[in-house]
Amino acid sequence: MILDFSIQNFGPIKDEQILSFEALTSTRYEDHYVIHPKLENGDPILRQEKPVRLLKLAMIFGANASGKTTVLEALNFLRQLVLDRKEDKAETLDFRPFAFDSESEDAPTLLKIRFYHKGILFEHHFEFNQFCIIKEIVHYWDYNTTGRKRLLFERNTQQHSQVTELTKISDQVIAENNLSQRAIESLQLATLWNESILVGFNKVNFLFKELHLMQEWYSNVLEGMIDNQRNRIDQRIFKIVEEDPEGEAFITEFLHQSDFGIQGFRIENLSSPELLSGLASIISTFSPLLKNERDEEVSEKEILEKLQNRPIKRIQVRYGVMDDQYFLPLKCTSLGTRRALILAGLLYLLVKEHKVLMIDEFESSLHPDLAEFFLSQFLKSVKHSQLILTTHSRELMQIKEFVERRDVIWFTDKNQQLETELYSLGDFSSKELRRESSIYNFYKIGKLGAKPNII
Repeated sequence: MILDFSIQNFGPIKDEQILSFEALTSTRYEDHYVIHPKLENGDPILRQEKPVRLLKLAMIFGANASGKTTVLEALNFLRQLVLDRKEDKAETLDFRPFAFDSESEDAPTLLKIRFYHKGILFEHHFEFNQFCIIKEIVHYWDYNTTGRKRLLFERNTQQHSQVTELTKISDQVIAENNLSQRAIESLQLATLWNESILVGFNKVNFLFKELHLMQEWYSNVLEGMIDNQRNRIDQRIFKIVEEDPEGEAFITEFLHQSDFGIQGFRIENLSSPELLSGLASIISTFSPLLKNERDEEVSEKEILEKLQNRPIKRIQVRYGVMDDQYFLPLKCTSLGTRRALILAGLLYLLVKEHKVLMIDEFESSLHPDLAEFFLSQFLKSVKHSQLILTTHSRELMQIKEFVERRDVIWFTDKNQQLETELYSLGDFSSKELRRESSIYNFYKIGKLGAKPNII
């Protein structure tokens, strides 16, 4: 679970901006909005003798080009930085500094995230430029034991020699993980100057509990950003429909309640011998460009074997019309139907697993009532996951259940220097915005900012 995430010198964000999931003191709709990170034994983590309270939802509103998506892109970039292995030292990073002053171009980007995982609070800090990760520091608080702040490691890069250096590792961490000097050196050597230490850890063969837990969180909990285009998450949804009867029933019920007239699905296998043979023949014409593990040109026979091991399938949607049933390929359904199917599958993952999901342009292809229904189901059903979304849907501000927790509503706005500023509705004082005030009306007339000033 994310505690907070900070961004500096990334795209239109110049000065540090922080997205926080720490709940304010209000206990309104506590059961729906607030979750509690747990120790390994299942008890809630305590700070100052009270359970840690984190929000499960953050909704970011703002004008076009105000920087809403940039917040998600920065978090998505951090995930890729931790998980993606580079081909070599020459591979550059997606460095996008603030463009509208002369100083930011030469300054590094800073990203920092604090998250809870299995009773430990990790603080992961990065500084990087186009070529390398300049600095990477991790502190942690293990609440399963003392809960004291400790340094896990500090990594620096010698930019002139393009060499990664592990400059600090806690002696206590070394002792608890039984790390030899040889192991530390192997981790340092395995990490290219443009890679995270966690990428280097994935290349070596020794135990390091805290790095393993961090890698587990980035790999299994933090999901990549979902936009309004088809993307890899579709494969997760496909797998649920094909292999998980409980998940298929969940998705079907969600779509049924959403009034799509859908009664179920079936998986159709399109891999006939004739189709596979034809595909293998077509692909083999490009065989001079393809290599196998022996660095040899791939034969048509090898291609056919691979295609046979990975059958081509598609989802068909079952509709009920009066007493009859009809099937329609998923690709022939509307964009709204496909979007709803994906959201239903995502909701199932959020309910069943521990996840952090990012959805850009959440309301895309959705009727406002369906967007409200999804969020209501999320708030009522999810116990361990978090959702970050961007939206233009002002209708959500009219729903009492959503606006009663002002700490879940965020805005992005550009100042006169074209810098993105990120702020929470909870930042407004009671004098500026009374509890009985209409958030929708205040936003519509411009009192909350984060909307276009149309001339």
